[in-house]
Amino acid sequence: MSIQSLNIKKDFTIENGGHILYFSTNKLLYIDNLVAYVIDGIMQGNTIIIIDEPTIYEAVKVELLKAYSIEDLQYVFFEECDRYYGIQRDFDSEVVSRNFGHILQSFPKNDRTIQIWAKVVWRKQEGIISKLEKFEQNGDRGTKASRMISVCAYDSMKTPANLLMKLLKNHDYFMTDTDLIVSPLYEKSGTIFPSLSTQSKMDSEIDYLNKDLENKTRRFKQLFNSISDAVYYFKFSKDGLSGKFIEVNEVAYSRLGYTYEEMLNLTPFDIDVHEKKEFLKLLDTIYHNETTIFETIHICKDGSLIPVEIKTDMLVENGDCYILTVCRDISERKKSEEFYINSEKLSIIGKLAASIAHEIRNPLTTIKGFMKLQQEGMISDLDIYSIIDSEIDRIETIASELLILGKPVSQKLVAADVGKYLKDVCIVMQSQANLDNVSINFEAAKQALYCHCNEQQLKQVFMNIIKNAIESLDNHGYVTVSTDRTDKSVYIKIADNGEGIPDEVKEKLGQPFYTTKEKGTGLGLMACYKIIEQHNGKIDFTSEVGKGTVFSIELPLIKERKQGDGSPVS
Repeated sequence: MSIQSLNIKKDFTIENGGHILYFSTNKLLYIDNLVAYVIDGIMQGNTIIIIDEPTIYEAVKVELLKAYSIEDLQYVFFEECDRYYGIQRDFDSEVVSRNFGHILQSFPKNDRTIQIWAKVVWRKQEGIISKLEKFEQNGDRGTKASRMISVCAYDSMKTPANLLMKLLKNHDYFMTDTDLIVSPLYEKSGTIFPSLSTQSKMDSEIDYLNKDLENKTRRFKQLFNSISDAVYYFKFSKDGLSGKFIEVNEVAYSRLGYTYEEMLNLTPFDIDVHEKKEFLKLLDTIYHNETTIFETIHICKDGSLIPVEIKTDMLVENGDCYILTVCRDISERKKSEEFYINSEKLSIIGKLAASIAHEIRNPLTTIKGFMKLQQEGMISDLDIYSIIDSEIDRIETIASELLILGKPVSQKLVAADVGKYLKDVCIVMQSQANLDNVSINFEAAKQALYCHCNEQQLKQVFMNIIKNAIESLDNHGYVTVSTDRTDKSVYIKIADNGEGIPDEVKEKLGQPFYTTKEKGTGLGLMACYKIIEQHNGKIDFTSEVGKGTVFSIELPLIKERKQGDGSPVS
């Protein structure tokens, strides 16, 4: 049994003069309530008188000595109930009152409040109900006059039911083993409170739970702040707006250069690079998806920018929506991806150099030869001009595409015809294809294929995939490049009739540094996947050994808008 101080005045006030009627059915709970009553008296600095059976008092004393010393119990007194009530004779309230007076006279006069716990016992006799009623009437007056606090304990199994109603009229409070109420017949109130022992146990449990909660909160805070990613928690309103941050971890505010207090005064919009209109669209996407993963850029307090990958989860509590966001700094990943892409560009340029040089030398040789013939007067000026003009156009086309590869990649997406980009790439790649005895067949769609895209990045994708197709043909075969569109998407297919890709290789394609080529890096296809992902598109392939491979790219279609002169708006 756990011993703990109990304040019986916590839920309501029992003033001096309080008179409690206790009907008990369970011996163990009876002892619990008596122990709690005594402990409360000790804590209040009161004098406690226990009138009960010796065995009950011994059980109570054992429990008290677990928490208190003998000296602490110097104001706790015991009187045997059988002797006190004179159980050998008929019950006489006058005799009992005199006995109680003798007990009180034995105590020194001081300011200590007296608490009484008296188990009422009697032998079987005529008129006991009226005698007990008169006894309790006198006891209630005496309790009020002496400013004591008194508990009259009855065994409910031995007490007549009609006596209970009479006794309730003479007691302020009524207590059972588990409940304590203001007596409904004494003060017309039926408010129910836990019994004394129940309150004691509740206090003990509450203290334990509070300490446990404090420990768990401290451990959670330590774990929360030890997470290497930034974590944000904020409320999401029905009008699509986000409120201020409710909670953030240490990484979240220190990464952006704020203090914890400063961070709680900001909203997600304050740290995001998007304009408000774009940001609201982003929040709408989050709201309609339980979990969302996307990339964005966060703004530090000093104005610097950090690319981040965000994973959001929406939580609903009492009808309100809250967003839990885990934010990862991907600066190093972005640098690596940029390095991979640039490395692939350099690799492609190096491998194309010989074929490009061959392609440029051919028109230069033609121009040089015809100019010599013209100088010797063997052909007219008109004949040579058209030939030279055609060959120069050819050189210019190839040179322009090479210059594109050398330009820094912009992250800005513009509305453009993807079909035109694909055609330009096919022209450039035909030179390498010619050296490998491969033909490139371009099948253009009947309609323009407008998408929000980055020219350099998409051309990089097309060149990588066409180059891989050419190399898979082993100096003979063909590559077919076709395009199509629906109301929502643009479709691009790049197919070859090579040997195909074995099943054991398919699963590994696109992984960094995995390649089947002797001098390959395995970065080209990975870069392609990433670029298409950044364009909100999809890329996939099918392959059958002995028949060839088909790469399929899907990009979101946008409606072509026209300017006043009829030209498309970028």
